[in-house]
Amino acid sequence: MTVLHLLSCTLLVLVQHSKVWGHNIVNLRRGIQTHNAGTGTVDTMTKEKLDGLEKKFYETGKEMQNKKKLQQKQLVESDSLVSNLADTLGNAWVKIKRRNAPKACMGKVDITFIIDGSGSVNAPDFAKQLQFIKSLVKEFNVGPNALQVGVLQVCSNAVQEFNLNTHSTEAAILAAVDRIKQKRGGTNTALALSTARTSSFTAAEGDRPNVPNIVIVMTDGQSNNMVATAREATMLRNIASVSAIGVGSNVNTVELKAMATDPDSKYMFTVKDFCALSNIEITLATVTCEEATAAPTGKDKRTRE
Repeated sequence: MTVLHLLSCTLLVLVQHSKVWGHNIVNLRRGIQTHNAGTGTVDTMTKEKLDGLEKKFYETGKEMQNKKKLQQKQLVESDSLVSNLADTLGNAWVKIKRRNAPKACMGKVDITFIIDGSGSVNAPDFAKQLQFIKSLVKEFNVGPNALQVGVLQVCSNAVQEFNLNTHSTEAAILAAVDRIKQKRGGTNTALALSTARTSSFTAAEGDRPNVPNIVIVMTDGQSNNMVATAREATMLRNIASVSAIGVGSNVNTVELKAMATDPDSKYMFTVKDFCALSNIEITLATVTCEEATAAPTGKDKRTRE
């Protein structure tokens, strides 16, 4: 029994402390089998104990492997979370600094926003488009001698929510944006682009001579008629710069490029969802302000076809 007791104690020490547990257990089993064949003194209980310890070894090893994999996964997820948090905090800090600073842009510019009110956009995402408009407006000085804003909504038709000369203060524009209700239906982008060209940018609706015209289009998918959309965008670009924003995985980048002013790297944007619109806010505000403060080119951009 002294030999058996010694073997059991040795096995327990190996299970708890050795880096080569498996090899040692196999060697012990072989030793006991040899001892059993030579003397016949190893009983069934000892074999069962050895079997149990061997099973415990393999279960412990498997558990350690699973824990290691889990730790590696958590480490990757943690790194990703920290990176995303840093980006979010960075953007938030920039916005806080800009809000506490004087208005970022003092130039004159007439902007018409074209928002997607089609049935494929859910209510919370429609609200994010409105918030995006308000955030951009806050980057500019607003008034008859500064920024003017109009809003068109794309649905089965094109709805002029308000014109460039409807509201002359920031507070009035923000309140008007908050009152916009989603119309739903189809995505008649071509009609919205045509309306911007033939109605929104007219003197009767507040368009000013020798002031840059800018259109900012948001869409979560493809229009009802891509050919008509491309044709109307081409005519609209004769009188305005067009920034095209595609949201989500269903956007058609070919159509976005057809709408946007060249170069696409400056005037075309894609974001993964409506929450991510805030990620391009500063870039778009900068591009828009550059247009607003650029020296006149002498070209009459109000020639309509």
